[in-house]
Amino acid sequence: MYPAQKTGWRPLPAGSLHLTVQPILDPVEIRQAQVIQPGAAMSMLAGLGPICSESPAFEIVLDRVTRLRSAIVALGETPAPLAALRRRLVHELIGLRLPVRTLEIAHVTLFRCDLGEGPAPAAPPSMPIKVRMRVGALRLIEEKVFPSLEVEILRTFELGGAC
Repeated sequence: MYPAQKTGWRPLPAGSLHLTVQPILDPVEIRQAQVIQPGAAMSMLAGLGPICSESPAFEIVLDRVTRLRSAIVALGETPAPLAALRRRLVHELIGLRLPVRTLEIAHVTLFRCDLGEGPAPAAPPSMPIKVRMRVGALRLIEEKVFPSLEVEILRTFELGGAC
């Protein structure tokens, strides 16, 4: 539960905007299940480097803005290279016995809503957009949604090949 003054739609700071490709570890699940200490995750994720370097860069077209639970996002269809990369990443993470969120939607979060008591504030209806985004690297980040909106880059993995 978050304090009432935290409710409402908040835009993500420009420096925190990123394309979410594959959520890996949900920090709440890690703490609740005591599966892994957050600091140990980096050494366990070393195997992601070769997967990324063997995967081609790709382009994604974000073609609509819509609401997903407590966020307003820009999203688009998943291109084939991203689908293949995601399968490889998930396979590696499951092999490490890490909790994997199975979100299948690549998206850019534009606004967050801190859900306090009562329903979330009304969001605008879906609207079409057309943004082409080239993805040549993946970053392992820690996203801190509450109490502030911050992104910390933990590691960068270059994708191989051109799109």
